[in-house]
Amino acid sequence: MYPLLPFDGDVDDDEDDTNEYKMCYMAKLHDVSVNAKEWRDLDAMELIYNKFLVNLHGHGLAEIQRSYLEHNLCFPTSLVFSCKDWADMIMSINNYLPYLTTYKDHENYKDNPDIPRANVKLSEVELCKIILTSMPNAVRDDLRIQDPTRLVETDLHALVTRIDAILTKMRANNATKQEKQKNAPSTSTNSNKKKKTKNGGGGGGGSNKPYSPENPKDGGCSNCQKNGKQAWYTHGTQPCRIYEIDGTLKKGQHQGGKHRGVRDHHKDEHYEESLLQRLEDRMESKRRRERDHYRHDRRESRSRSRSRSYSPPRRSRSRRRDDRY
Repeated sequence: MYPLLPFDGDVDDDEDDTNEYKMCYMAKLHDVSVNAKEWRDLDAMELIYNKFLVNLHGHGLAEIQRSYLEHNLCFPTSLVFSCKDWADMIMSINNYLPYLTTYKDHENYKDNPDIPRANVKLSEVELCKIILTSMPNAVRDDLRIQDPTRLVETDLHALVTRIDAILTKMRANNATKQEKQKNAPSTSTNSNKKKKTKNGGGGGGGSNKPYSPENPKDGGCSNCQKNGKQAWYTHGTQPCRIYEIDGTLKKGQHQGGKHRGVRDHHKDEHYEESLLQRLEDRMESKRRRERDHYRHDRRESRSRSRSRSYSPPRRSRSRRRDDRY
């Protein structure tokens, strides 16, 4: 920068630099306007959000959400919600539909007139249809009885009010039924508890007590009792595996023989004493084996210790082994 000096002579515009003067030009301010879109407005943020959803989930989220609402949404059978809460939930989902992706935004389908745009809010008639489809059959039947001439529901608020009245009545009926079932006396009968009668024996079933001579099963076996079998009370006469109903031995059974097809669990009077003696002999044999095994280990350890005490140290053995070469 240098100061401008006044010049009184003639100035030739074709020559910028002479011996008498130097040509200088002053800058002039100009206003320039450009029609550009700012990327911080709401439309730009929605566009960025849509691109993010497309990269993350792909196209068609709006179609999936609409299909679920129209075909798979079901009101809980426990009637825990009111219809107003149910409608508010569906309305909240409806408000998010414009932010979902759709097949219409895909490059291959954006010019196809047969593919509609699904990321738009549902109309009131569509919302009424979704609520009716999600309700139980009993609710729809009551609505049809109230007004048989109504073919299409167009007022969402009126429909919600009518359904809430029906749900309140259904809850009261369910509570009354549960109260009656709770207070009703139990009249269940078990046919298995009836006393049974078998051939040759009296009634003795139907008891939870263990079978004994005082409480025989199915009256006990008369043939086993007649022949002195100790297990006569554990079965009836007909299912006996030793005797026929008439008292004869079954095939494979020999009186007093060794070849008995089925054990009759007969025990003599010295059975318990002999069993106790066998157990004692078994324990004594086990103690004897353990004692012999312990003594054997002791002898082996002593012999190894004596052999180590008389043997020369390892260093000397290794030195002697090295001297061989």
